Amino acid sequence: MNLVIDVGNTRLKAGIFQSGELVEIWESSDKEEISAFLKKKKPANTIICKVNNQFDDILEYICSDSDVYHLTPETQLPIINTYKSPKTLGMDRLAAVTGAYALYPEKNNLVVDLGTCITYDFITSDGKYLGGGISPGMKMRFNAMHKFTNALPMVEIDQAPDLIGYDTQTCMKSGVFHGVRLELEGIIREYREKFVQINVIFCGGDAKFFESSIKATIFVNQHLTLQGLNKILEEEVKD
Repeated sequence: MNLVIDVGNTRLKAGIFQSGELVEIWESSDKEEISAFLKKKKPANTIICKVNNQFDDILEYICSDSDVYHLTPETQLPIINTYKSPKTLGMDRLAAVTGAYALYPEKNNLVVDLGTCITYDFITSDGKYLGGGISPGMKMRFNAMHKFTNALPMVEIDQAPDLIGYDTQTCMKSGVFHGVRLELEGIIREYREKFVQINVIFCGGDAKFFESSIKATIFVNQHLTLQGLNKILEEEVKD
């Protein structure tokens, strides 16, 4: 049994893999819940990917007889990383493109993670990770409008809004959502003009809002990072 752990900006997400299959997924931001979950598991191997240190004090609860690996810029990967500043690259981005390559090894893959930031990561059909782009996510855009103006409220989206807003809040929702939608469609279009046979894979918490709104063929895989982490872990254990 493999345990893979993805520590995000606000939550910890964990997956249990048996013989390469994802059989259990668990997610929380509550430290007591995370601690209780980890104590129950008896994995043979564990891999941890983190973008910050907020849960370091509870990761010690991982079973002591588990071999624990940490995804770092020095980790040996089943892909070729050509990123020019690997030490500043978010390890979750690297795990996600590894997952994409494992699922679609003979195609170019563009991974779009719609979270706190929107990240675009491109990996070629021969396993070369080239890089991509980073832009503000929806929540960050709402925060910016609220913080840097005197009158605009803080709002959130719970569903895709209409194009035309009828008051301040709905206008803000329209501007952010449709601005992101058009950004996504434009970037996908330019990638497809530059490369052939591209799969586009959405993941991240806000992917659900755009799944049926984008005028492009896409896949949605909310567990892409976990699948990539397990692939990396399998390679580590094999060596």
